[in-house]
Amino acid sequence: MALGFTDDEKINRDPNGKFPLIISASILGTMVGGCLIDEGNPVDILYPNMFECLGLKRENLRYCFGLEEIELNGTNTRPWGCVTLDVTFGDGAGKRTVKVPFLVIPGASTYNCVFGFPTLASLDAMAYTVHLQMKYHNDEGKIVIIHVDLGGIQRLYETV
Repeated sequence: MALGFTDDEKINRDPNGKFPLIISASILGTMVGGCLIDEGNPVDILYPNMFECLGLKRENLRYCFGLEEIELNGTNTRPWGCVTLDVTFGDGAGKRTVKVPFLVIPGASTYNCVFGFPTLASLDAMAYTVHLQMKYHNDEGKIVIIHVDLGGIQRLYETV
């Protein structure tokens, strides 16, 4: 079955133009909220606070060839390094686990991590901000829909 989106799937039948696509996923068995889906991002990002909350240490990082310095929000920064972690999306029959190569970037963020197109490609997923949904196939070929947590988004922006 092909992945796609219909007008009937829009929240309140209105296209979203206000909220980013933020979901929860299990990283190393820990449920993590505040995960931004950014289809245009060429890397997957993990921020230091979440890196440490997951019990990881700098010894877990490896060198990121070609990413010694990156521009982020108009500022050049040096990543701590790279780490590949198991990330599980969905639950029950819709559960899928993929290995995500995170770039750990110093600094604070509203988000705990960013899933860019490398993760979407390995999950073979489609994300659509207009519908506030992400879709992929489970191991049986059925379509799984991950919905954004609107309450979580509102709480996230209240703390900013």
